Amino acid sequence: MYAEKISLIFIFLSFLSIDSSLVPSVPEIKKQNRQELVFTSYGKEGADEYETADFGYFHIKSNTYIADFTDCSKLILIKTTGEFTSGHIACQNGMNGYNDVFHLKKGFIHVEPRIVEDSHYNHSASYTAKSRWPLSPNATSTISSSYSNNYTFNSAFEKGISMDGGSSIIQKSGVGLSFSFDNSVAVSKPDPAISSQYGVGDKEDQAQWNYCYAVEGYETLTLDTYYLLEVKNDAVGYNQYSIGYNVSGYMNNISWHNTWWEGHGELNSFSSIWCNLI
Repeated sequence: MYAEKISLIFIFLSFLSIDSSLVPSVPEIKKQNRQELVFTSYGKEGADEYETADFGYFHIKSNTYIADFTDCSKLILIKTTGEFTSGHIACQNGMNGYNDVFHLKKGFIHVEPRIVEDSHYNHSASYTAKSRWPLSPNATSTISSSYSNNYTFNSAFEKGISMDGGSSIIQKSGVGLSFSFDNSVAVSKPDPAISSQYGVGDKEDQAQWNYCYAVEGYETLTLDTYYLLEVKNDAVGYNQYSIGYNVSGYMNNISWHNTWWEGHGELNSFSSIWCNLI
């Protein structure tokens, strides 16, 4: 069985956005002088939480990927997808047990990386948060290693490939990688508003993506999020580059918006994931 991969292909051509699944059907690309930054599936499983009530339901799922980065660190990409459905949409789809008057209002996806420790002073790898998508504004940030200047890739050009949801990774010779997110690609309308933020203090490595409708959401909202970490090969007692993370989801649906009879329903979920720990 082949591991799931996300391939980011750097080619000596003009900037291309290529779906890796299409590469075999484009034989001329194989002839180019190229190198790859390939994210392969990491860990046996991710979050897979389903929560339901009469006012709606949501499904939170995560997948984890890893790629070579420097001589002592790797990149880990946590992709989390949330699908948020109101009671109204469930009824429209012919599902029983849901209340037609409820619509989407607000919610979030929350990702919290962590170091796993035990009583014998063993611990998983240290990590540094590097970037996240989507970002609240359009943004591009250059990412260099926190642990080494010896990258596993080396070239004198600046090319790249787009990822799902409008994000892209571009190689910047001599400084690492450039990560960008085009907000207009994934968020094509003003409602709901999507915002992203890190925590503060001892929670500064936690990332959260919120959605909020100015009026009720008459739809199922699918929100894809990406969180990029650099992980060092310094685990003790556990596998190198091992890491843990928590994923939380929240949905708040509303009925009879802006009336005396306005009501709300709330759902929460939580998952704790270990990647390549033992």
